[in-house]
Amino acid sequence: MKSFPTILKALNHHAEESPDKAAFTWVNVKCEEQNKMTFNELEAQSNAVAARLIKLGCKKGDRIMVAYPFGLEFLAGMFGAMKIGVVPCSIYPPNPNQLKTDMPKFRKFAEDAGANYALSTSLFATAMTAASVLFKTGVTWIGTDKLETKIDNPRKPKDYKKFEGEPHEVCFIQYTSGSTGCPKGVMITHNNLVETCKVGISLTDLNADSVAALWVPQYHDMGLTGFMSCLYTGSHLVVASPLDFIAKPLLWTDMVETYKATHTSAPNFAYALLLKRLKQANRKPHWSCMKAAMFGGEPAQSHVVEAVAKTLSIRPEYVYNIYGMAEMVVFVTGGAAKTDSEEGLVSCGIVDSPSLKIRIVDDGREVDDGQVGSIWAQSPRVAAGYYGQSELTTATFANALPGYEGSWLDTGDLGKVVDGQVYITGRVKDVIIVNGKNYYPTDVELSVDETFGDVIRPGRTSAFQLGEDSIGVTLEARKGLEKPSNIDLAVQIANRVSQVHGLFVSEVLVLKLGMTPKTTSGKLKRSEIRQTTIACGWKEASIVLHFQQKEVIAPLAKNKRSSFLERSFSNQGIASTKHMPSQAKLLKLFML
Repeated sequence: MKSFPTILKALNHHAEESPDKAAFTWVNVKCEEQNKMTFNELEAQSNAVAARLIKLGCKKGDRIMVAYPFGLEFLAGMFGAMKIGVVPCSIYPPNPNQLKTDMPKFRKFAEDAGANYALSTSLFATAMTAASVLFKTGVTWIGTDKLETKIDNPRKPKDYKKFEGEPHEVCFIQYTSGSTGCPKGVMITHNNLVETCKVGISLTDLNADSVAALWVPQYHDMGLTGFMSCLYTGSHLVVASPLDFIAKPLLWTDMVETYKATHTSAPNFAYALLLKRLKQANRKPHWSCMKAAMFGGEPAQSHVVEAVAKTLSIRPEYVYNIYGMAEMVVFVTGGAAKTDSEEGLVSCGIVDSPSLKIRIVDDGREVDDGQVGSIWAQSPRVAAGYYGQSELTTATFANALPGYEGSWLDTGDLGKVVDGQVYITGRVKDVIIVNGKNYYPTDVELSVDETFGDVIRPGRTSAFQLGEDSIGVTLEARKGLEKPSNIDLAVQIANRVSQVHGLFVSEVLVLKLGMTPKTTSGKLKRSEIRQTTIACGWKEASIVLHFQQKEVIAPLAKNKRSSFLERSFSNQGIASTKHMPSQAKLLKLFML
């Protein structure tokens, strides 16, 4: 496999050596081709964008927002900016149906990046131009999909001197998905990206003959790196919208089988959903062509990993679990998924390699194998820091570890090392501490999902600490459940958590479908959920039921809420007058 110092060098090489080879193919929900892009076409389109940016006065070091709807068009914007040294900032585009919430978020991103322009499709740019005037974003939107291109000789543009970047220079800024707080702009250098591509090649044998199938969001992390890795190797990437996957999960299998895909990646919930839909459809999938089915983005569950290998007919050694984060492009470590027989955790790679060191740290010092602590990493894949946030960059990226040279990245995740394998146990900020003992919300959430999966939506359950000795749980009930049923359900969930984990659940919130706050990459925003619950900040329109208790109680008997007062409390989730909250809190509940 030929090596390149930057992703721009890789694009230039493939456009010269394999100009007409299909680099990217976009399919719809029926797995029908909607768009196809060759390496030559991407080179020509990105050159046209670069020329346009020069005419606008953009220069090396400027930042520019890249916010396209789902599709292949964003690639020209990304590479067009890179070609003149402008730093693209890839973000999830504002939803035209949610402008009141999304445009202020977009303005915050643009202000943080110091960007004056935003790139998108012509149609979307027109809509966002009107919205930007209304919400005063101060950003000019530029449509790039209708710019004149020179397909015959795209590598000799007259408008600018060809720029292919230096390894140490910032290639792009990707904003973190915000699962634990405000999104931050992570500066990814050309070398960070190239090293990540090389690791993926080494681990999964991705090469020019490979075909990858992806539907995860293209804006950052897994999706964006998938595009970049396939372009680096010259392989063919078949892509679909995540909205189409959610609407029809079997689309994923259609993509793999139609194009004989060898590589794919997705979060655990997606594999579980696919397996469920395959069973319902009584369909036998044919994934024997697969060489690397990767789990990533959230903790993998051992039973799902095992079912994927068995049901999809994939060799177990080709099922990988990846641990990653934006601060290391997307990839920290990864490897063939192995289950820890004691706790059911799934390994996600080795501790040491030529380009990586991982250490488990507690109170600034390395701990022994088997002990849980903070995960620290040292690698050329570690990003250059957070844009414009020097103090936070120092605190996160520049940690010293006794006995070792150089700086260490504090990932913010908890884990342990057993027999040289890394196991993730949770996030530092999400840990629940009761009576001095640590509990991981993922364990609580999994037990609820597994027990009540027929009546709630798995993957939408969130557990978090409320008081010194109590926790809260939010969930989404499936359609058709009435409030009395949900009251019983809430009590059963509280009692189940108490029985399995020994934790007291003081509040259960049943939310309407789609109301659970999640990041653009599908992670639960536990910090936001917790703060909203504490502040009684949930909107009435998002709540089906709000149940509270001061002590564990038995399931409610039906038709025993006789008084008007008790019926009112029950509708707000109060099991009985015995468990009424304070007057101030009660007023907030009724005023939601």
